[in-house]
Amino acid sequence: MIRNISGVITSLNSIETKFLTVKLCFLKSKGLREEVNIVSSNVFNSRCYVIEYDEREIYSGQEYCIEFTYEDLRLQSTYFYLGSVQSSNQTLIKNIDMTLLTFFVEITGNVKSPRGHVCPGISVRCEQVSLMGYYPLKETLTDVNGNYIIVFEVPFAAYLSGIIPKNLPIFKTNVDIRIMAFDKNLSVYSEIFCDVKNKIEHDFVFGSEPFVGLSIADRQKQVFENLPGFMKTEKISIDQIEYICKKTGMTTNEVTRFVNAKNMSIEFKCVEDILFALLDENGDDNYTSILFKTDAELIEKVNNAIDNNIIYISKDLVAKQISDLKEAMANINYDSKFIKI
Repeated sequence: MIRNISGVITSLNSIETKFLTVKLCFLKSKGLREEVNIVSSNVFNSRCYVIEYDEREIYSGQEYCIEFTYEDLRLQSTYFYLGSVQSSNQTLIKNIDMTLLTFFVEITGNVKSPRGHVCPGISVRCEQVSLMGYYPLKETLTDVNGNYIIVFEVPFAAYLSGIIPKNLPIFKTNVDIRIMAFDKNLSVYSEIFCDVKNKIEHDFVFGSEPFVGLSIADRQKQVFENLPGFMKTEKISIDQIEYICKKTGMTTNEVTRFVNAKNMSIEFKCVEDILFALLDENGDDNYTSILFKTDAELIEKVNNAIDNNIIYISKDLVAKQISDLKEAMANINYDSKFIKI
């Protein structure tokens, strides 16, 4: 027998009904979301919705939720039982206040070693990133096959500031998260940074990223690999420093040093690692101090960085790189472009 669920959508009138679809969902084992095979569903201009489903698709002991999809955004109601409705032959009336819906996040993936072996029992944690630091959301362990599943819900009201009426139907959350796989003492870990969304899939190669056996510069390079593509090829401006700090968890000094090295390597066609070594981590060295130091002083500083595992580059290349760098810098007034800490 065909049954109905219907109701009225209240609040958030800026969201046009023509962009809304509605579904009936339930949770499988391990908390993963699954859609019910419904007969039909509609959201009308009057902001009413109707879901038609076959009662043979419903299990009496299973909880269900109403899910609204708006472009790439999925929002869910609280869970409820349908068994009593079916036994009474009634239509279920459920009015929906969209500000009370929850944002359902599902993160799945696999963890392997650099040699391709599965990594069971590895901790995987999801954290919300803010300017104040990291706020833990959910943590789990990989299973015997190295797979992990993280599922959690957050109130949609927390993301309402991400809705800009003039940009609709495009919706983008204003929340960033960090997902990291790590061992118990945090001596080895891998991580990614991304915008929060309903479904995230990521496979980790555990221990290949920062951090074992890598130079400091290489660690930061790998962190920067998680940034948008334009930041890997174009010069980075001072107004992007805060964004990078937020995305990577690095300090302002660390980001500024790396960004200046990156920008100067593009400008002067010099190996980025050498510039990274020449720029002091506290911001005391800059374009001018590099320009007016002797080649011998600069070569010594780079060689010390190599010896201290700050960078990894052959010492045979250093003298030629320094000479070419000094010549290029002498012909360009770059000081005004240098980002000060």
